[in-house]
Amino acid sequence: MQPVFLVDVDDTLVDSHRFKADFFTKYAQALGFTTHKEKEQAWELYRLYRQKTNEPIGMRGFGKWLKIYFSYEDNVKAINEVIDNICFENYLLPEAKVLIEKLKALGKVVLWTSGNFEEQQQKVTDTGLNLILRGAEVVCATTEGWQEKVLKEADSILIDPQKTKITADRLRQFRVIFPENLLVYIDNSPSQIAKAMKVNDPELTTVWVNTGDMEVDRESRETLLKGSQHGYSGLAELIGDSPFWKMVEDGINPGSREKQRKPSHRERG
Repeated sequence: MQPVFLVDVDDTLVDSHRFKADFFTKYAQALGFTTHKEKEQAWELYRLYRQKTNEPIGMRGFGKWLKIYFSYEDNVKAINEVIDNICFENYLLPEAKVLIEKLKALGKVVLWTSGNFEEQQQKVTDTGLNLILRGAEVVCATTEGWQEKVLKEADSILIDPQKTKITADRLRQFRVIFPENLLVYIDNSPSQIAKAMKVNDPELTTVWVNTGDMEVDRESRETLLKGSQHGYSGLAELIGDSPFWKMVEDGINPGSREKQRKPSHRERG
């Protein structure tokens, strides 16, 4: 049965960590922030925004939040101007295209990303990820009928504003959409991988692309240590001659696993 690859975007395929660093440099310059202290204040406001907002996280959303709570009209203009002039193509990781091409050759690819719909749509378009996926349709998980669109398309891009909050529930929904397929979830976030592992689906395989950029909380660490997820130090290691590809091949052709399985003493009897 054809596998379905659920692939995260931010910091898995796109270097969002570097994008945010560049964004805040340009944002600070646009507002005339020059000192280290002023730049740190901009970061603190963004961290506060992430903690307080119930809306999908995004830079434009950050600007609206500043306008509503602090009446920072200039901030909104500066943020929108910076985003409008940023080319996301520069942040696509060099191994991303190779990974997607290899996954496409083996099964169906669903880019599953969280965040603000407009910004994420701009990101997958600017980086060319939608073209790599045969011009895949960009679908929002908050719209009615998204399941049917993901099912019928050869490949798709699902922007899911609530992804990080309802990871396990969404994975169960994917299982309903693809009841007989091997599901493979690829993400750089240790907490996301830990949530997926707790779903306890024997036909769900988790792949942690551990770039070392994200802190691992205690609960996630314990789950990761106890589980059997595939872990790689980056995309370069994953796309190489890694055990992952053999695992996928065995999932496509379960008979190959049976051939390789050693008979028990009773079977040899």
